[in-house]
Amino acid sequence: MSRINNPPIGFSEKDARRLHHPHDDALVVTIQAGDYNIHRVLVDNGSLADILYYPAFQQMGIEKERLVPNNTPLVGFGGARVFPLDVITLAVTIGDYPQRITRNVAFLVVDCSSAYNAIIGRPTLNLWKAITSTYHLMIKFPTDCGVGELRGDQVAAHECYVAMMEIDGHLQAMNIEERRVATRPIERLEDVLLDESQPERTTKIGTLADPTVRQELATFLKENRDVFAWSHEDMPGIDPSIMVHKKRIFTQERDQAVAEEVRKLQEAGFIKEVYYPDWEEDHLEDLKETFDTLRFYNMKLNPGKCAFGVTAGKFLGYMVSQRGIEANPDKIRAIIGMVPPKNIKEVQSLNGKVATLNRFVSRATDRCLPFFRTLKKSFEWTTEC
Repeated sequence: MSRINNPPIGFSEKDARRLHHPHDDALVVTIQAGDYNIHRVLVDNGSLADILYYPAFQQMGIEKERLVPNNTPLVGFGGARVFPLDVITLAVTIGDYPQRITRNVAFLVVDCSSAYNAIIGRPTLNLWKAITSTYHLMIKFPTDCGVGELRGDQVAAHECYVAMMEIDGHLQAMNIEERRVATRPIERLEDVLLDESQPERTTKIGTLADPTVRQELATFLKENRDVFAWSHEDMPGIDPSIMVHKKRIFTQERDQAVAEEVRKLQEAGFIKEVYYPDWEEDHLEDLKETFDTLRFYNMKLNPGKCAFGVTAGKFLGYMVSQRGIEANPDKIRAIIGMVPPKNIKEVQSLNGKVATLNRFVSRATDRCLPFFRTLKKSFEWTTEC
């Protein structure tokens, strides 16, 4: 592949399309250090040092013999000093192939509370010859194969901010932000009228998308309103090859309630009784394919439980966006705000809260072993816990 010398670097509105605007979020990225992907890395142009927080250092399982002694303190904006434990040099890779670079970064290992795993400061940004844009939440840097990119994670930035607000009285050496509202409202929804002759027939769409996209989405939903159902009579029945319902045995009281609901569905022609043996990047195009599938199998949507064109929001207790499924800041805040358990019941409550975040915490089960051990003997909240 031919080498490109000094490629021009610039930003455009296209680079900011995936973000929620307006925003004043920090630039939080993911980097690769050795065999590990380090999430929640703050890019701080105002930091004179590159920092790796001690909990992240421990998770990476790096041999302590690789640490180099360091006696230089870090001085925060308030004048307070933090002495790093030592220095660790790691090979850090950023960008996507082939616009990728790898450079050795000397991190100061710091043992203090932080919502971040690491901080990339001016030394490394200059080493990368990187240009940052907080508006676009992006870093661009030259490579032998053109301009490389590293995008920020806006949801992670929100989560880190919420967590930072809960860490009271702990020094943050390189990161001071103006205090603001810790939580942001979920995206507001607006009603879309699907049938002019029947004003009660509406569904909802998000309000953060581009106005043109929202108009196209509203038009699409009106043209495909037959996929929605406002009553049992609107539902002809799902193709049995896709889904069937087998009657279960309940207590007498519950069985009577179920029987009444079944009777209503049968009268509407929505279900019928059968006997079984005893063994058991183009959103509108994607939406059109989904609606065609629903229509083919006689499946209907409940418009009151639908929301279209939503850029991000809560679903089943998690934050869902174009970046995927991420931890709910409310759950993070609940855990951080907990006082140490005083009895077995409170330990069980803590375990339940941590379990909801298991998918976002590496080796979560191993980390919670001290909690589980307290359940097997007389209660004692140990230093290990």
